Amino acid sequence: MPTSEQIAAQLDDTLEAEFTFIRSEELVPLLSPLSEEEQLFVLDWTRRIASTNVEIAHQFARRAPQALAALEPRVLEAWALHAMDVYDRGGLRPALEVIRDVDSFMRLAHERTAGALFDEVSGVLLPFVRGLSGRRLLLDQAGTIYTDSETLFLPSLMAQLASREDNFRLYKVAVALLWAQTRYGTFRQPLQAALAGYPDPQRALALFNALETRRLEACIARELPGLYREMGALRRQRGEAEEPAAWGEALAQLQAAWRAAPRTQLVASARYVGRQRYDNDQANTFPGLMPDYALANLELIRSVAGWRISAALDNVFDKHYYSYGIVDSFGCATAICAYPQAGRTWFLSAEHALH
Repeated sequence: MPTSEQIAAQLDDTLEAEFTFIRSEELVPLLSPLSEEEQLFVLDWTRRIASTNVEIAHQFARRAPQALAALEPRVLEAWALHAMDVYDRGGLRPALEVIRDVDSFMRLAHERTAGALFDEVSGVLLPFVRGLSGRRLLLDQAGTIYTDSETLFLPSLMAQLASREDNFRLYKVAVALLWAQTRYGTFRQPLQAALAGYPDPQRALALFNALETRRLEACIARELPGLYREMGALRRQRGEAEEPAAWGEALAQLQAAWRAAPRTQLVASARYVGRQRYDNDQANTFPGLMPDYALANLELIRSVAGWRISAALDNVFDKHYYSYGIVDSFGCATAICAYPQAGRTWFLSAEHALH
């Protein structure tokens, strides 16, 4: 293992300390705690970078020991090569910015390797959304996700999850929710005028968005249960709760899984939703509440040769219930209009992972 004196001597030579006045002895305490393999790695790459520019090599040697604690050597190699490439194309200043901001490099590297690009996925998403809507909804790029009811606007890049496939699925879910806004009446009321009457319109908009998303998800669960399952899987993958924490008193869910064989799993879940107020009852003055309900679901999952085969039975006991209702609506012939959910329903699915 190199001694402190040997590390200092090698850095003096690599960084041309006699001519550049770089104080290489300040780097020795940073490299000394590393393992011999890590020390040799940093010294070797410092030497390689110095053949391009000594100051970039100096900054690399200063930051690499701490970066090694969080990143694999191959990532640091890519970081160093990227800095040298930036130097060749743009000069010293942008190259030093690359070295000094390893976090940004990591983010950009993730986006390049795992991100899904709008230009690459729009050709798949467009037939998907037109199959949902039955009309020619358009797709376009924007800084935020929204729709004007004719065009669905999506970001140019989706890179929130670890793989390109999962980020494509995020695009798909975003498209489905925007389509649901056009399909299930989000824009039937003039939102700006309705929200302007609240003391804090921005807070009212945030609350409306949370509740409206919950309503739209319920509509998707009723008509497109397979897509709803995919939405739930992505939510769990991102570490998000199935329901906002503040709604915990209204909804409870229990789930148990039993591994019947090494590749076979039986999942049983029970879901309870408490009594809730109806839509269009902003003042909470309507005398009744939507009735509570409890559901039981079963799913049998089998993994074989890269395939994941699932058979599911939702609403095992064929419960008659509804999860959305509206009061005093212009289109209702009665005081309450409710949308019944599906009874007992079977689902079969097969997924294959391509490696």
